[in-house]
Amino acid sequence: MNNFIKTFPQKKFGLFLLFLFILTLNACTPVPRYKSIATYIPPNTPQGSSCVKNCEKIKINCKIQCDACNTQEVISKRAEINANKIQCIGTKYADSCMTMLNYMKPSYQKIQGECKELCKCKAYRDCYLGCGGKIHTERKCVKNC
Repeated sequence: MNNFIKTFPQKKFGLFLLFLFILTLNACTPVPRYKSIATYIPPNTPQGSSCVKNCEKIKINCKIQCDACNTQEVISKRAEINANKIQCIGTKYADSCMTMLNYMKPSYQKIQGECKELCKCKAYRDCYLGCGGKIHTERKCVKNC
């Protein structure tokens, strides 16, 4: 009994280290990434099939707008921010200069969000569903599964 009392703090510390080790292992575990995958099921009627063909025009238009959005607005805003960062570094006003750039980030993020929303092409999905088609969406693990 006396020996147990002497070794108890050491055992407690050992348990603490074991707990800390297990906690560290969990923190290093990669987080799985998922992607939504949509399967488009065409309508059964000839009218529905013809209608879906018209939806393809909307889909093509969305793709063109998405590509234009990503290449023009987002890339030019990102380039502008990066160029300004380079100019800030090494100046005696670097801190205030970087603060000013942080005010530019929301406009960049807004454009990026608008492009992301545009690229989802909700109009095509609405058109497809309006023609009697069905969309089956499934989440699949694509990384660190």
